[in-house]
Amino acid sequence: MRRSHTATKKAVLSVLQATSKAMSQGSIEKKKDVDIKRATIYRVLNWFYEDGILYRIVGDNGGQCFALCLDCARSS
Repeated sequence: MRRSHTATKKAVLSVLQATSKAMSQGSIEKKKDVDIKRATIYRVLNWFYEDGILYRIVGDNGGQCFALCLDCARSS
């Protein structure tokens, strides 16, 4: 599904592009440069994951981190 590009999505993607590490929602929230609510960040991260832009890593404690997929292609 094609999604629109919003300032929120661009801000989250910019934070992820600026690092080479997986990041939690909390880490992304601290580094963003626009006002975005926590639930919106999670929603954007999940959209990016569904669209094949991010990897989602779930830790033993259930915490999630997200990393930019640099060379991926997911088949739908």
